[in-house]
Amino acid sequence: GFSYQRINAFRQYGAIGDPLQDAILELYTGSFYTRWQSKDRKYQLLASYTHFTHQMQEQGGIDDGQDSLYSYGDEIAQLSNEVQNWQTRNRIRLYNEYKMADLFRLFFITEYFWQRDNYRDEDLVTNASFYGVDSLLTENFLVDSARIGDNYRYRLFTQKGGIKGQKGAINYWAYAKRRDYSVSNGEYDSTYTIRGRSENFVGGRINLYLADSTLFDVEGEYLIGRDYLLKAQFKSKWFSAGVQSTFYSPTIAQDNYFSNIDRWDNNFNSTLSNDIFGELRLSLGNLEINPSGRYSIINNYIYFQELVNETEAPNDESEESDNSRRSSVVPQQSSAAIQQLQFRLQLNYQWRKLHFDNNVTYTSEISNTNLLRFPELLINSHVYYSGKIFRDVEYGQVGLQFNYRTAFRADAYAPAFKQFYLQDDFLVRNYPLLDVYASFLIKKVRVFLKLSHVNQGWLPPPLDGYAVTPFYAGMQRTLSFGFNWLFFD
Repeated sequence: GFSYQRINAFRQYGAIGDPLQDAILELYTGSFYTRWQSKDRKYQLLASYTHFTHQMQEQGGIDDGQDSLYSYGDEIAQLSNEVQNWQTRNRIRLYNEYKMADLFRLFFITEYFWQRDNYRDEDLVTNASFYGVDSLLTENFLVDSARIGDNYRYRLFTQKGGIKGQKGAINYWAYAKRRDYSVSNGEYDSTYTIRGRSENFVGGRINLYLADSTLFDVEGEYLIGRDYLLKAQFKSKWFSAGVQSTFYSPTIAQDNYFSNIDRWDNNFNSTLSNDIFGELRLSLGNLEINPSGRYSIINNYIYFQELVNETEAPNDESEESDNSRRSSVVPQQSSAAIQQLQFRLQLNYQWRKLHFDNNVTYTSEISNTNLLRFPELLINSHVYYSGKIFRDVEYGQVGLQFNYRTAFRADAYAPAFKQFYLQDDFLVRNYPLLDVYASFLIKKVRVFLKLSHVNQGWLPPPLDGYAVTPFYAGMQRTLSFGFNWLFFD
């Protein structure tokens, strides 16, 4: 079979009224998949190819004060129209399996993945202040004072083979895995290239199912000489609990980066994260009550932060010597242990075909390092009718969704690096968000409609909208629609 999806989006702010020039986003996804099985059913082959393209005109948020973000059509973008952000991903995957017995099945997976990240700013002189550099100081630019032309290419080849099986209540996997990867920046291949890197893993997982729906689940993976993942979980009809420990290396972008406006070459330590979690499942007639909690402790946490340096402008006969402010978004590593505590309460109630689903989440960083930024309280409520609505509609759902979060200093976004970073100047305010939607299944076609941000403008300015992250206003009242058509019985 195959699947295809396309999404187009247009400017919410800085629009000029021309649909061609106001188009800001094109997104395409597609996949093809097939399966073959031998006549004796002992061997099977599964193959798939997936493609993803995301191309957008980067705006950098709204060029206005915090209390003036929600006029939309009257606002202007921080970046000029000459900035493009483009990403493509491709993946080919082959899965082979040979069954010797229910308890012994050999499998081998081959996967090739390649990704391209392109960021171009052809008007760097105009946009220099957005990146925290002075366009008059050519030493602020590592290659070219007129443009940014990042063209990162990442390739990954993975081979994974092992044995798995199931017999009665036991289900297990055991495998070895190898990954070979390379990274380069097409604009600066001579300066930034990572080739011939490889990683070797061993891992496994075992599940034990009991007759009363009880599950014991243990899994682990070890990157030889470096990282590991260990997880154990117990699930029953009434409660679940588990522990997880992860020791992982810095990402490529955290350790090594080169662009026209910044570069770094770090040697960070690996991060250690330990979690303990649990959940209760209570049922009182039509009411389900599920309280849960999680405690996490993170050591050697890596994050991005804006640093400010003072650079001295060159002195010549036409200009006086001056100090210029240069800011950089760079990765940092914390030596403090970060402790986070989270509680969640899920309440679901059903009366005939009417459903009330509610989630309340409380999160606190009890170590007070202020390196993890999140709203202290999140509320999600969902009220919907589910069932047959019209004679020709086999299934339908009509509902209302409410979301609320408390205020917090959300991480800012640096589009050139595609990274979020800590900031202390912009408070993302608390805001209620209301959506309504309808979904219908008519034979093989599913149709959906959604009106987002119904309550836009219900509150007086400057409380008449919300920000998802500093200077990026949330979606204004928008009608979305689409359909999903299955071409098989």
